[in-house]
Formats: sequence, structure tokens, C-alpha cells
Amino acid sequence: MFSWNSLVPDFLKFLECVLRSILFIAGMEAKPWLTHGEWVMAVLTAIYVGLTAVYVRISHKTLKAIKGQAESSDKQFREQLTVAKDAATAAQQNADAAKVNAQVILNAERAWVSVELLWSEFTPLIMEGSSVVGEVHSTHTTFAMRLVCRNQGRTPAWITEKRIIALADLIQIERETLAPGKESTRRENVSSPGHVDNTEKLAAIYGIVRYQDIFGEQRHTTFGYYVKRAHDPELIPGLPKYNEST
Repeated sequence: MFSWNSLVPDFLKFLECVLRSILFIAGMEAKPWLTHGEWVMAVLTAIYVGLTAVYVRISHKTLKAIKGQAESSDKQFREQLTVAKDAATAAQQNADAAKVNAQVILNAERAWVSVELLWSEFTPLIMEGSSVVGEVHSTHTTFAMRLVCRNQGRTPAWITEKRIIALADLIQIERETLAPGKESTRRENVSSPGHVDNTEKLAAIYGIVRYQDIFGEQRHTTFGYYVKRAHDPELIPGLPKYNEST
């Protein structure tokens, strides 16, 4: 019956012969005083040292390969990150450009309501009065004006509110449709404290018109005018907030 144990002595003798041959080739003489067991230990130690050296060599190559792969992966990651950043920047630029183009189209198609303040066709244009409340005497001046709203856009507007003079008196809240190219006129007597008793004194009349465009956006136009005797109303200069459209 076959047994592995019977091969061990023969294998050890073979290793002893190999080690003696190595020593002979290296010019070294095997020491006769080494016992059989010592030779076995010497052979096994030599094999262990050799295998360890091979393992160290293989491990070094493996670590070097891993390091190279890690550096390559890091480089690829950085390149991919740069490409992703460039793509995100390009996408944002495209989105901004698309937004600008959409706004241009919207502005070209939306309603634009302008407001103009004119004298009324009826006289008297300026009426002065006074009142007494208790012991307080006050004067006022009333101006007969026309508030003209024009839709200079390409789609309808729906006027929702009109306010006029410094106290922001509400003069219209009912909804009013204003078609493209059309205008809406409202005659209003606007009162201001004090008397305009010569041609040099001015009265400031201002207000706001709110409306909705066809896209559902809430818009407004503000207006501000100087008014005095024997002159047409003039826009108040240097105050853009009093004469703006949104």
C-alpha cells in the first residue's frame, strides 16, 4: 500500500544532495560534522529564505503596480472631473443663453402699457378753492387731467388698477382690457394743496398703472409729471422710478 511517509526520507536526502551540490559549485566544502537533521534544517532554511526573497520581490512588483494603477486612476479622475466641470459650465452658459433668448421673445410679444398725462379737453383746466374745518383754513387747486394708457405691445393687456397724485388715490380698480395698439383714457380732477397763483409754481402729479400681460405676469408703469399754468404737463426729469415700465 502506497504511503507518503515513505517518501519523506528520500526527499530529505535529495535536498541534502542539492545543498551539497550548491556548496560545491560555490567553492565551499560541506562540513562533515553536520548531522543529517542539521542538513535538513539548513536546506529548509535555505528554501524558506529563497521563497521569502521571491515573495518580497513579487510583493514589491505588486505594490508598484498598485501604486501605478492608483496614480493612473487619480489622473483619470482629475481629467474626468475637469471634463465634468467644463460640461457643467457649458450647460449653464447654454441655459443662460436660452433664458436670454426666451426673454427676448417674451418682450417682443408681451404687452407694453405706456401712460401719458394730458390736460382735459374741457375747461376750466385749473380750479382753485378753499375750505375751513374748525379753525383750520386750507386752500387747494384742482387740475382737470386726462390719464391716457396705450398698449404699445403685440398682445392684450388687462389693466387691474390705476392710482394718481401724491396721496396715491385709487381711481380705478375694475378690470379693463387694452388691446394691442389701443388706448384707454380716463378724465380725472386731481387736487393738490395750495394755490398755483402764478405761472412759475409747479404741481407734481404722479401715480401707477398695474396690468397683467398674456403670459400671466403682473406688470406696472409709473408716471410723474410737473403741471403749471399755460404749459403742457412735463415728465419729471432725473427720477427714473417715477417713469418706468416693468
